[in-house]
Amino acid sequence: MIRKYWGLVVFAVSVFLFDALLMQWIELMATEQDKSRNMDSV
Repeated sequence: MIRKYWGLVVFAVSVFLFDALLMQWIELMATEQDKSRNMDSV
């Protein structure tokens, strides 16, 4: 029974981790763009 849902659990956890990493990456890219924008204005 547990083995049946093992793949589903692994899939859910991997999707959750991927989503968290993606959000952090987007946030990082946004801050990097802000930095470059500030450098251009100076």
